[in-house]
Amino acid sequence: MSKMWWQCIIRLKDYMKNSVKPGLYLSGAIEHAIGNPNKWRQKMHKELHKDYKVVIPYAKDCPFKKDEELYKSFIKEQFIMPDMSDVAKSQYFFVKIDKGVFKGAGTVSEMALAAWLGKHIIYMYENIKEIDMPGWSLGCLEGGIRVTSIDEAIQIYKDLANINSKKHDGNKGTKA
Repeated sequence: MSKMWWQCIIRLKDYMKNSVKPGLYLSGAIEHAIGNPNKWRQKMHKELHKDYKVVIPYAKDCPFKKDEELYKSFIKEQFIMPDMSDVAKSQYFFVKIDKGVFKGAGTVSEMALAAWLGKHIIYMYENIKEIDMPGWSLGCLEGGIRVTSIDEAIQIYKDLANINSKKHDGNKGTKA
């Protein structure tokens, strides 16, 4: 076999090794979060990391002020592009929606991308009524599953992992 063929096999093996677990992107307010924006994310990660590649958006401080020349490029390179890429790579998308979500644009943008790409969306409202949400955001949630707590979302994802595991185990030893 040619060297190129072996390189393709190695790349495919690396891809399969890294994509065994489906991705689960955890979206919600960070910049305008009420309280600790990662407390619920850490809980979900702890409960689900064995079955999913849980993606927590990276929160870091911007070293530039909004009126400085490098601010926009820093935000785009360090926040927007990595987060959108992670949403695109993940099969599942969870979003916790509170009033802080609508003070920024990140979560709403992630919701729109997840909806456009046809991701499996589970969402939760916290201290916000559906009637008070922008229509665009509601449209992004169409077809998603609404939960009332983080624990309920965790249980759904665990159940889904069990179903997927049984499907995978049922296919072992069968010929295609």
